[in-house]
Amino acid sequence: MLFYTGLNMELLKQARIILPLAAITLTNQTLAEQRIDYDIDDDGLIEINTLEDLNQIRNEFDTATRLIKGTHLYGKNDGCPVTEERNGCHGYELTSDLSFDTNNNGQFDEGDSFWNDGKGFAPFGQYSPKFGAEFHGNGFTIRHLYMNYPDQRFVGLFSYNEMSYIHDLTLQAEIIGGMHSGSLLGHGWQTRIENIKASVKVSSADDQVGGLVGILEEGSSIKNVIIDAEMHTNFRTGGVVGRTNTVELSDIAVKSHFTNFSTTNDAPGWRNMGAITGWSDESTYQSIYADMQSQAEAGVAGVIGVSSKDKIKNVLVTGKVNNARSVAGIISSDYTESTVNTVEISNTISLLHVEEDTLAAGLVYSNSYYRSAQISNAHWATDLGKSTQRIGTNPNAGTSTILASDIQCATADVNCNGLQFGSFKTATNDAGETLWQFGSNTEAPQVLLMGHLYGDKDTDGSSDTWPQIITAPTNPEPEPNPTPGKDDNDSSGGAILWLLLLVLPVLTTGRSKSGV
Repeated sequence: MLFYTGLNMELLKQARIILPLAAITLTNQTLAEQRIDYDIDDDGLIEINTLEDLNQIRNEFDTATRLIKGTHLYGKNDGCPVTEERNGCHGYELTSDLSFDTNNNGQFDEGDSFWNDGKGFAPFGQYSPKFGAEFHGNGFTIRHLYMNYPDQRFVGLFSYNEMSYIHDLTLQAEIIGGMHSGSLLGHGWQTRIENIKASVKVSSADDQVGGLVGILEEGSSIKNVIIDAEMHTNFRTGGVVGRTNTVELSDIAVKSHFTNFSTTNDAPGWRNMGAITGWSDESTYQSIYADMQSQAEAGVAGVIGVSSKDKIKNVLVTGKVNNARSVAGIISSDYTESTVNTVEISNTISLLHVEEDTLAAGLVYSNSYYRSAQISNAHWATDLGKSTQRIGTNPNAGTSTILASDIQCATADVNCNGLQFGSFKTATNDAGETLWQFGSNTEAPQVLLMGHLYGDKDTDGSSDTWPQIITAPTNPEPEPNPTPGKDDNDSSGGAILWLLLLVLPVLTTGRSKSGV
């Protein structure tokens, strides 16, 4: 049995950092054998130190349930704590930044370890097995993730998820997938996604594709997300999620760039794109900033492409839309078939720029047969949006004469041209801070999310400022070989042996992890 003291635990932590670097050229099995403790900090999460560790997660599923539950890595769980509250490990956590650019030339190409004949990294957690564990990014970044599976559903780093929790991660990715694909998740059921930063490009010829998630359902949630999403798609597409069903979305800032995957228009009724979601049912949207930049031929909206029974509150929309079939500030098409459970829109502002001679509406372009949307304290700049109608296909739904200058002038306490944002005053973000921020009488309102102000104060059609999502790598670049022509791997075995000789004697003193 292995033993250690509290002092030796710190040495073990240092050895855990060094060993994977020295053993990088070894096989996965040999690398696994270097581990003495798979959960050094005893938090129930197995440490992911390398890309090989990350890749191994796909193999760690329970054969009976077909679920990846985060209990093992390389078939082992040495060091996972057994307490009254927890029996072993329940997920994984990053210990450093990881980059798929393994040859360090600044891009993912044939010289990288996971090139896979141009397909890139394979999604893990397919429909069977599914991913059903916690993944804690610890604020680290996964860079240069590339996946090229255009004929496969649920393409994403985590493909098919049930009751998972993915959080505190920064992601840089390019994804080519089929239906229900997204850079982080393909599918999520009762899944939580929190504290995510992402800069991604997602391409698909299929339906229900999102910048972060393909499809999210039944009790799932997304909170505290900043994403810059380049979407190259055709059909119901969202900058954050392709499709939602009974999902809560809050404290989100998204910059969505839309272009068409092709000029094929074989399903025009599906060509609806939203800066947040492509197709949404019975979901809630709160405390959101969306900057929509679109060149796509589609029904385009600042929040949702196709909506039914959704609740939308405290949302600010900015951006520019060109070449669209139709444009609306909040929803492209409301297809709610109910007069009781309706779409609700409140405390929203749209500063979306629309081309002349475009079919446009201030808030909703096409409403349901029942014309049942409930709207209160929702405003748009008629001069920017090129429409005075609240709902494009319902001339009886109301009109507005509010201009961009009125939205800049008005505050929670000041009335301009009949406009005052009194109901906006009490709204708060997830941190409990005042959400809506009003500047001078020539500045449009902004929203405060995740410590950053978002908006378009001068109403020129672009976000004023945008936080840096992908920062410089925290891991040092590999040192050049000091001896020309000498193989770097020649001394790896000796280095590992030296480290083991250094660490193992320390491990034979102290108390056991189980208290024995």
